[in-house]
Amino acid sequence: MIHYKVRNLHVTILHSTFTISPKKSTLSTLTLETLVPQVAPKTLSVFGMGVGTLAALLVSIGDNPKRLRSDASFVCLCKVAPILASLSSVTHYRLHRGGARDGNSALYVAVIVRLRYCAKTKAYMGRRTAEGLSKMEVIRCLKRYLVREVLRALCSDYENLRRV
Repeated sequence: MIHYKVRNLHVTILHSTFTISPKKSTLSTLTLETLVPQVAPKTLSVFGMGVGTLAALLVSIGDNPKRLRSDASFVCLCKVAPILASLSSVTHYRLHRGGARDGNSALYVAVIVRLRYCAKTKAYMGRRTAEGLSKMEVIRCLKRYLVREVLRALCSDYENLRRV
């Protein structure tokens, strides 16, 4: 049952990506708005995750939830794993280059939404920039935090799908 729902969602998303006609695009969007809440309702309730963002993230994850063994595997899959890229005495991190671009893009959109509308995230940004981090470094940290939150919700959603 879980594989059928997630695969059906993947086909719909891929179909809507390559559709040119506005009528077909609207139909695909309506289908996504019904399928995504069925597959991942708790993940959809995470602040900053919309239907399109979550759909892109689900496609980048794939229909095999066993790949998400830990926080680290999900972080590497979404290109958010920090890698030490320091020269001399300054500690600097960059993001992992492997993984799915769509997952990284979806997380970036969710983080930007949080930065715009969430007071706690704005306060975090102010605090970390006062500590000397750049805006991109703070966004990297926020992506990592969001990945942990999304992973907990996704694992819960996959367990609920498995029970049905």
